[in-house]
Amino acid sequence: MCQCISRHNDLLTVISVVLLLIGLVLMAVGYTIPRTYTFNPYTKARDMESTEIYYADLGFALDISITAGMGFIACGGMIMSTVMVYTLICASPENTDQLPLMSNLESQSHHSSYGSTERERSGVSSGRSNTVQLSALR
Repeated sequence: MCQCISRHNDLLTVISVVLLLIGLVLMAVGYTIPRTYTFNPYTKARDMESTEIYYADLGFALDISITAGMGFIACGGMIMSTVMVYTLICASPENTDQLPLMSNLESQSHHSSYGSTERERSGVSSGRSNTVQLSALR
């Protein structure tokens, strides 16, 4: 069905973890640097204006840092989830006993199609019994 290449999976896993860590660092930097300044009524108006412009630019840069961190976390999470799903799909039949999800799916494959009941599989006609059940509800 598909060929599993473990070296590429390992490389993608490392890349996704690195992206997640970079995103966490960017977000931590964006949230830990203070954005406010202390107002000093004795400073000149021009100095206060330059201080306000500096902190406005700093807040903008920190917002960009937080947004970039969220983007890195999202990309790393998507790559990691894709690698995990690919690993589950490409699990070899010998290793399905190690994966409870795959072995559970294989054990349920002998059931008939969606919507059938035990009585229908055993050959009992359900038409008359449904009529009786419906008349009992009225």
